[in-house]
Amino acid sequence: MISCHTLSYAFSHHLLHQASELSRRLPDYLAVTPSFFTPANVARVGRLSRKLQTVLARRTHPAVPPSTIRTYPVEHLYQACARIAGRPYSYFSAHDRMARRIVRDFNPPHTLIAIDTGAEGLFRAWRGRSRLVLDLTIATPHYRSKIFTEAEASPVHRGVRFHHPGDWELSRYAAEVSMADLILCPSEFVMDSCRHLGAPESKLRLLPYGFDPGRFSPPKIAKTRGAFRVVFAGTFSHRKGSHLLLDAFTRFQRNRPGAELHVFGEVLDAPERVPPGVTLHGRVPQELLAERFRDMHVMAFPTLFEGSAYVVYQALASGLPVITTHNCGSVVNASCGLILDTITADALHDALLRCHDDQSLLDSLSAAAPKVASHYTWARYGERLTHILNEDPSARVA
Repeated sequence: MISCHTLSYAFSHHLLHQASELSRRLPDYLAVTPSFFTPANVARVGRLSRKLQTVLARRTHPAVPPSTIRTYPVEHLYQACARIAGRPYSYFSAHDRMARRIVRDFNPPHTLIAIDTGAEGLFRAWRGRSRLVLDLTIATPHYRSKIFTEAEASPVHRGVRFHHPGDWELSRYAAEVSMADLILCPSEFVMDSCRHLGAPESKLRLLPYGFDPGRFSPPKIAKTRGAFRVVFAGTFSHRKGSHLLLDAFTRFQRNRPGAELHVFGEVLDAPERVPPGVTLHGRVPQELLAERFRDMHVMAFPTLFEGSAYVVYQALASGLPVITTHNCGSVVNASCGLILDTITADALHDALLRCHDDQSLLDSLSAAAPKVASHYTWARYGERLTHILNEDPSARVA
């Protein structure tokens, strides 16, 4: 049986950012995920397939010692079989299988950090034997259901079909929040969602995410005005306000001809037609995204529901003002962006006009953005997380 003091578990790249920080700050720390590749191996794969390299890049991190990671790559076999059979791959079932493997092979650690939807099985097995920390990456689905139901009643979102949570998702989050000793929340928005679910304040810890300053930085040369370039990054979906953005941008471009909208990320809710001036780039490597960010004028991110999107931190670090919503769960404030009073295409259209027409405002927001982002590097995330893990469990961290 494997023993350690602190154990992290997740599927996503978020785990690797966390592992890179905790592995150099905490003794006797391990992380578990289905697969991990060294940067050298990813580079070798890249010489054969750029597409595969982009996929594997989400499963590597240059600052994570391979000895820190325990993997169960057999889970990818389930994923491949589901794809071949044309069946959906259930991450809920995948997390349950991973939990059984971990419980089989590990002694209960002193502290377990487990990601949302992946915590329930581990929490049930080690409840009362480990300190259970829920790493909540997005607001609870109960809050999402409330927000989507209210949105669907508004003419602003007429005809939009939001993806409501299912009963299994609702019950899983409720169980994880209930069993957790501590809940890591990347934003006040996520904390509000926990309060909505009835989580006691004593469990909640605010822990914003970060960005890599070695990759995302402002342009060294001032941008030429030229075409006004708006960017959206992330999954292009109704949840993130894709329909509002296309509506607002179409009107904006009609008033300010030549404007461009560049969308980077998977398109989940595809529009019936792509308006003029809009380019859907799909998913791109982080290096290319960082390069393109430096060429943009403003990010538009009119999301209805988030945790705390990485792309917002990255945009600010690149000197990009961000137009977003109170539901973004981000670190954007009035010095570096515009926060919409209402989540509507009208409000977004007006904000785009302000940024386009008021050069002094745009310059001021752009200058402040990297300064705000500098407080939220992954190193700062690691400091804050280590402080939380080392505190008295009964103490409250502001």
